Amino acid sequence: MKKLVIGLVFLTHIQMFSQTYNPEAAAEYAREYCNRRNPNYRSYDKDCANFVSQCLKAGGLDLSEGNPDADPSIFVNNGVDDKGCIPNVNNLITHLKNHQNTTFDEKIHYGLVSGHGLGDPAFMGDNSSTKYHATICSRKDGNNNKYSAHTGDNCNKDLPNCGNSGWHYITSFHINTIPAHCTNCELDAHLGETDIDCGGPCPSCQHAKNTVSYTSNTSNLPSETRAFDEITAGNANVEVLSGQDVTFITAGEIKLKPGFKVHKGGNFQATAKPTRKSVGFDCGHVCAPNRKPLFCRSRGDYFYWEDVVGAIFYTVRIYQTKKHGSGYTEIYKSSGNISRNGRVDFWDLNENLRYPVWYANWDIENFWYDIELINCDGTFWRYPLGYFKVVHNCSKSLSHNTDTTDDIEGVEQTFDVGNIFCFIHPNPNDGTFTINTNIDPEEIISVQVFSMIGQSIYKQSGLPSSTIQMPSSTSGMFYVEILTKTEKFVRKMVVY
Repeated sequence: MKKLVIGLVFLTHIQMFSQTYNPEAAAEYAREYCNRRNPNYRSYDKDCANFVSQCLKAGGLDLSEGNPDADPSIFVNNGVDDKGCIPNVNNLITHLKNHQNTTFDEKIHYGLVSGHGLGDPAFMGDNSSTKYHATICSRKDGNNNKYSAHTGDNCNKDLPNCGNSGWHYITSFHINTIPAHCTNCELDAHLGETDIDCGGPCPSCQHAKNTVSYTSNTSNLPSETRAFDEITAGNANVEVLSGQDVTFITAGEIKLKPGFKVHKGGNFQATAKPTRKSVGFDCGHVCAPNRKPLFCRSRGDYFYWEDVVGAIFYTVRIYQTKKHGSGYTEIYKSSGNISRNGRVDFWDLNENLRYPVWYANWDIENFWYDIELINCDGTFWRYPLGYFKVVHNCSKSLSHNTDTTDDIEGVEQTFDVGNIFCFIHPNPNDGTFTINTNIDPEEIISVQVFSMIGQSIYKQSGLPSSTIQMPSSTSGMFYVEILTKTEKFVRKMVVY
């Protein structure tokens, strides 16, 4: 349960995902289809939210997460239809608040959030809690916004003329975007980036922490604090001064203790997000890391990668050459959080060495790795059977080659332990899929498929057949859980 423990605060919602959104493309789509239906999408009697969804998709937004709190007895797949649209007005509002990079506000008499303009949606109703109509800004005439909508099929009209005249409570959005250079997997220091695709005008290089505490006297809080589980401020003179803007964002608790104070003219914003993902920083992409091929033990090197961008969690397995070079054996397995973009240390080159270096008096040893990087929406990138070399005594000067190594797939090697793989194929699929794995079938207890909100869709004991058929009416995004006697494997899957 999310819990927000606060005193006097001003609440707003600012999502932290980076994304590219083309408002001109969304507006162009709105102008083209404002008075007709696109045959590539579904059409509803009350089609306004469906139409705005189509416009947002034309601008580049992915609406597939929907609203996890949508009533499952009415709205399947988190309120997302089989074309990737959200046809219910209030489900679309909730999605934009919690799963997109937006700034929004609730105003009366057709007031709009700051920055609202071309390609931005606005929702109309006769009270502050429920909205009945969805529109999108499709044209700018000077400083005047013009809106288009379905269910009445209005094209490029003033907002009051785009719906019922009594609907003057407005929830309006501005869809934030980031510069294109923030997703090109290059360090653009001349444009303000402090690391690859982060810093300056790009998302922060620092990922969210589990907890953050401000319990010492300070009047210099950072403009933004994110924590997955808890943010605490107070038990000391913790102040937001006039002219300062401070934002706390968490999926857990915000605790404001005695001593925390917001001075007149200061702006403190507190946001309780519904999921840990929505507190994270960037689910948009994971850049190909710089995979170092050569390391030196005597100078204290780690086996590490550089330029890791977008990942928040890793798993690693290390394999060492056996005696006399007769295959490889797993010697090390670990996993952990990645706290920021940049370098990630995986192994210290010494822990759990199976065959000591002095055994064959080698100057150079060959090792293999199997690494998964996972971003904040659960998508993973796997780097199987890559290799690297370790020099034991580097008294001579080494040229530390920074070229990336190639993954080596399909090479037969002898492994004592592990090297377990588990894949869904094809993915996406039509509801029929195969689990490709080298897990011993006798070790598999069950296979279960869950919706994004944790509802069990399919379950079977063991894995008598590698091919699974989902219920015929099922579509959307799911998690496939393979439970064994010793481990649990979870893979993300899309059914269209």
